[in-house]
Amino acid sequence: MIRYRLPRPWPTPTGKTELEFEPQALLRRLSALMPGPYLNLTRYAGVFANRSRFREKLPQPRPLKRAVVEASPPHTPADTGTPFELRPRRLGWAQLLCRVLDIDVLTCAKCATSMTVIAFLTDAKVVTRILDHLELPRVAPVITESRLPAVEEQCCDVPAFDDVVPGWDEPQESPPDARGPP
Repeated sequence: MIRYRLPRPWPTPTGKTELEFEPQALLRRLSALMPGPYLNLTRYAGVFANRSRFREKLPQPRPLKRAVVEASPPHTPADTGTPFELRPRRLGWAQLLCRVLDIDVLTCAKCATSMTVIAFLTDAKVVTRILDHLELPRVAPVITESRLPAVEEQCCDVPAFDDVVPGWDEPQESPPDARGPP
C-alpha cells in the first residue's frame, strides 16, 4: 500500500490529507498523466502561437554569427566587400556524442590529453584484417526483437475514483464571502 500525503486537505467535507493506492493503481494513474509520443510538451498561446495573425510582427532574433565566409562575386559599389559570417549547419560527430552520451571522445581516458582523428577506416578488407588481428568478431551481434514482460490481465482490481475519494462529485457549498456571479 502506498500513501500519498496531500499538500493541502482535499476539498471535501472530511478534508482527507492522505490517499492510499495499490502500487499498480498508482502507476496507472501516473501513466495517464504522461503525454503520448511525438507530442509537443511546450504549448504557445497568444501572439506566440503558430496560427497567430500578429506573429510576423514579433521582433526576429539576430542570426548567430560563427564561421567567416568570403564574398566571392565581384564587389559592387553598394557592397562593402567585407566577409560575412554564417552559422554552421550542424554539429560535428564528437560534439553530438558529447551532448548525448556525456562522453568526450576526443579526450584520452587514461591521461586526459586531447586526441586528433588520424583516419576514418571505411574499407571493409582493412577493417576485417584489424578485427582479426585484435581477435574481435567480424560480424555485429544479431539484434533480437524486443519483448514485453509477461503481464497478468488484471482489469477488475482497479478501484474506482469514488472508492479512493468518496463524495468527490457531490456539490460543494461555497463560502459566504466568495465572489462570483449572483
